[in-house]
Amino acid sequence: MSDKIEVHIRINPMKTNRVWKHTQNRLIRLYEDKEILYDNFINILYKENNYEVYKKCIKQKIKSDSNCTIFAYGQTGSGKTYTMLGDKSNGMILLSLQDLLLDYLLQVSYIEIYNEKIFDLSTGKELKIYNVNNKTVINDLTLTNIKDMKDAKEFIDKCEVNRRYGSTEYNNRSSRSHTIFQIKYKKDDIEIIINLIDLAGSEKASLNVNRRAEGAFINKSLLALCTVVNNLKNNKYLGFRDSKLTRLLQNSLDGNTNIVALCAISPSDDCIEETISTLNFGARLSNLDLKKIVTKQEIKIPEEIKIADKIEDNDSNDVEKPEVKDLKEKIKANSNNIEKNEKQKMKQKQDINIEKQEMKHQPKISERMNMEEMKEFIIKKQEIKENFIVEDVKPFKELENKKIKLYEDRIETLEKMIINMFKKCPNKNMKDIFILEKHMFNLKLKKIEK
Repeated sequence: MSDKIEVHIRINPMKTNRVWKHTQNRLIRLYEDKEILYDNFINILYKENNYEVYKKCIKQKIKSDSNCTIFAYGQTGSGKTYTMLGDKSNGMILLSLQDLLLDYLLQVSYIEIYNEKIFDLSTGKELKIYNVNNKTVINDLTLTNIKDMKDAKEFIDKCEVNRRYGSTEYNNRSSRSHTIFQIKYKKDDIEIIINLIDLAGSEKASLNVNRRAEGAFINKSLLALCTVVNNLKNNKYLGFRDSKLTRLLQNSLDGNTNIVALCAISPSDDCIEETISTLNFGARLSNLDLKKIVTKQEIKIPEEIKIADKIEDNDSNDVEKPEVKDLKEKIKANSNNIEKNEKQKMKQKQDINIEKQEMKHQPKISERMNMEEMKEFIIKKQEIKENFIVEDVKPFKELENKKIKLYEDRIETLEKMIINMFKKCPNKNMKDIFILEKHMFNLKLKKIEK
């Protein structure tokens, strides 16, 4: 199901972006004379409003014949909840309901997971879950029929009152729980389940005791989610019991499930560490090897990005630190060396081409030499060839000598081991001792060969 997992990156559109440069499917973080590059994402979204995000990432998925799980993930304050709820009219939840209500009768529920406890947001009551015939059953969960958008908005407003929020260093009203807005409908007598999930804010451990405890539960469930998704990609139906979040999703995550991750990041210098953590989460979900550091010569930066870089450099009034200055000088020196080597290579190529051209217009060697000169020429040529062979063979002889020395040392070590073994520990398992010694020997041998 690897082709059914999509990871999209959304840069918070409500904040000015002075940190990340982006093209359609790659993010570029400029750092001195290098770039930290993240690519292979489906889309990088910045200026798009919620409806445009919905059209690009969600619409086709929820109207397919399969279950669909969409979740927003990222640091507190990066725009996750805004993406899912919008301004009460244009979040992913309401836009999905609006589309589906045109064709189907819908049942909805709104669930919260807080510190590994499950709550029904429509009633505020704690729920219990059971496993029956390998299916997750939620006891007393309220299912509400929705016939139009008025019903939908009233239901969401009622549930949001019961949602748990808390203050963090990044956001005064941060969601400290995962929420699952679940839509069910029938298509050709087959039940389709749509999960729209607002994952709790991901950030490093807080000094606040309550926030730290919440963070531990949040991280546990996020790790479980990653594990389950990667298992599904490998056609393994494993790991659902590791957290309440994955247990609740068990019924709807099957081999045909469409999974869409909207990873929200904040375009602020203060949030770089958390942003990279979010990108790595997206990478783990889709098994992408994203991070790559390249020189500016290896990647083509769009012209508008280059212009933006110059403007930002001019606007910056920061005093350069000594270590940064030293790093710049080292990078500059390396760049000069690379340029010098390239020039030397070019000159050598030019010299070879000139010699080839001259050879075309010269008579053959045999025509310009008498017999004695020819004989002397052949002898010198043979001497040069032999010298090259000697130089080529020398490293191999040295390597063989090292190997021989290692073998001799091994024999000596074995003799000592056998003597000591019978003296000190006659009951010791000899097989284990020899396996350990053989492993150490192979490691030394590999080191020499390298």
